[in-house]
Amino acid sequence: MKVLLLWPTFHPIPNAAATRGEAFARYLAEKGNQVCVITPIRDSVHQAHRRSQYIVRRMRTYDTFSEKHGFVASALLAPFPLLSMRREVARLRPDLIIASSPAPFLAFEGFLVSRSQQTPFVYDMRDSWRLEEYTHSGVLRNKAKRLIERCLCRGSDLVFCVSESLRRMAISDYGLLGQKVKVVTNGAEPLEFDGPAQKDYDLVFLGYPAKYRFIPELLKGIAIVSRKMRIKMLCLGWRGAPQERELRRLIAKMGVKENVDMRPPVPHDKVAYELSRAKLGVTSLSGDSSLASAIGTKTYEYLSVGLPIACLSPFRKSELEDFIVKNHVGFYSRNAEDFAQNLASLLANEEEMTRLRGNAREVSTRYSWESIVGRAFDDYLSIYGGSRR
Repeated sequence: MKVLLLWPTFHPIPNAAATRGEAFARYLAEKGNQVCVITPIRDSVHQAHRRSQYIVRRMRTYDTFSEKHGFVASALLAPFPLLSMRREVARLRPDLIIASSPAPFLAFEGFLVSRSQQTPFVYDMRDSWRLEEYTHSGVLRNKAKRLIERCLCRGSDLVFCVSESLRRMAISDYGLLGQKVKVVTNGAEPLEFDGPAQKDYDLVFLGYPAKYRFIPELLKGIAIVSRKMRIKMLCLGWRGAPQERELRRLIAKMGVKENVDMRPPVPHDKVAYELSRAKLGVTSLSGDSSLASAIGTKTYEYLSVGLPIACLSPFRKSELEDFIVKNHVGFYSRNAEDFAQNLASLLANEEEMTRLRGNAREVSTRYSWESIVGRAFDDYLSIYGGSRR
């Protein structure tokens, strides 16, 4: 089968969307499919290239224009990338198109072309735009994106969601039939190595310090525990972030300059080693209700190298809390004081740390990218049995 993936970001960009896209491309190709990935041309990456198992094609899309020209001008230019997409899809003649989110415009271009050429279309909803509105300004732009997302969900042949609560949200918000929406979680590659025997850090925070990451409360927790014991947190992706100066002021104000090591993002093939230098992986979320369904890729990447999870979020009930508690892979705290107490207690209990590391590795085998992508493709085949042409 010829499979076309439309992905908003892709290798070598080091983010969760690119990681998921590369996993889909790799394992769909390993199943014997001919896989081509189309991703927007961006300032940092332009070239088309062939990976060992699939082709990556970079094109000028709406997202390419929006990086430079803003919403209104990009909307006026939108017919041009749409025509280019139509020509490319006609040339490739895929049997299936899978398009990912959260930015919906690339997926929408692919959706319109798929309907005109009668190609089956699957929408991969990594996040609902209702969640993304939390960090994206512009009332008109957000309304347009919600409308496009509704169209994608209702018009697609199948919708993938990364969590059960996101699946329920999509069904409720857009009036979808339950059998049309499948849970396809994030994942990681389970790894066998433990990294350095002597850990350089107590904690590692992987990823961009976004507004919804509850960073002030996290740093407050680090400040509290640092008064009781030596503590060091590696932050991969904080140096070079747009708000780096603001972060440094906050870190100085909290009195944790000696406890927080800010580093730039690292290539994905270096992530596992960097994570293995720490004892625990940190994930945090603010209390906005739209985030209750979120379980980020970083959670599974921590588990893949045997890191228990130290979680901070004020939610009384969330998908992430259920995952951590039910799988016994770490602790969940709702405020800085509780986080500091749980962290200090766990770091002092080597027996419990060993138990949680074992649980993390066991759980990670259930969330390997190979099995996740395989199940997703099987879900599609079970409904459509291959091409509808």
